[in-house]
Amino acid sequence: MASLYARLDAAAERVQQRVFGERWRLMPMRRAGVNSAPGPDPERPEREVVGIFRDALTTLSVPDAYDQRTDKRPGIVTGDPIVEIDPRNQAGPALDVREGDVLVRLSDGVTWRVANAPPDAMGRIHCRVLRTT
Repeated sequence: MASLYARLDAAAERVQQRVFGERWRLMPMRRAGVNSAPGPDPERPEREVVGIFRDALTTLSVPDAYDQRTDKRPGIVTGDPIVEIDPRNQAGPALDVREGDVLVRLSDGVTWRVANAPPDAMGRIHCRVLRTT
């Protein structure tokens, strides 16, 4: 039997997916060689997934090798787009997201390439993505 925390987490995740989730098409890609362009991966089929897109602001890791008392430059802030996918809420076979795969948001057709896709401690996959179109 699952713990109370696990049951509450699963219930909260279902609500978040329903409220904030968007439909995405996952297009698995692979490289044939070191210098080749990525192409479709025939071993992993395309599939539709539901994920939550968030683009939180983050600061860059710039070394502080200057005198901060006299420096009047504004700080550097950039976006950190992430598509959060919960494999527990996806239909079909086990979800396998790898670096280089392509995610297409079905609502507007914007294409994103997966930079990395580490899982978190709760089993969700956090796909850091780069916009390509």
